[in-house]
Amino acid sequence: MKNRIILIAYLILVQVGAIFSQCAMCKANAEQSVSNGSQTGNWLNYGILLLMTIPFVFFILVYWMYRKNNSES
Repeated sequence: MKNRIILIAYLILVQVGAIFSQCAMCKANAEQSVSNGSQTGNWLNYGILLLMTIPFVFFILVYWMYRKNNSES
């Protein structure tokens, strides 16, 4: 089980660079659309929050189940 946690942490850390590289492109696109009078930038922010929420809730649920299983043992 400890190896799985280490593997998951490693994979998350490896992907951080790819995630942050996209932020500059999205930000530039959103700022340009807002300066042109479009509301696309606001919807882009809502989409980012939605995409961020689902994995966050999943990891919280997995953590709770992990703690519950370890406390019963």
